[in-house]
Amino acid sequence: MHNAQLAISYAEQEQIAEFAAPELEVARERLSAAHSEVAMGEMLLAERLAEQASAEAELALARERLAVAQSASYELFNSNMGEQQ
Repeated sequence: MHNAQLAISYAEQEQIAEFAAPELEVARERLSAAHSEVAMGEMLLAERLAEQASAEAELALARERLAVAQSASYELFNSNMGEQQ
């Protein structure tokens, strides 16, 4: 679960809320569910939920990076089109 928490914390530090908020919220929910399962002694399920939380946080980060790259590409394209006119 520690890896999942680290992945979520890293994603939060990258301020991904604008483009990948739903994925980050799912990651938080899965991590919370994992903690609940640990409290009930369901370690295998807790581990699976933590792995899912980590994957969701990584997905959120990837979506954010893609959106930023696409935005930069769009701006570059538009600036080049303006120079050609």
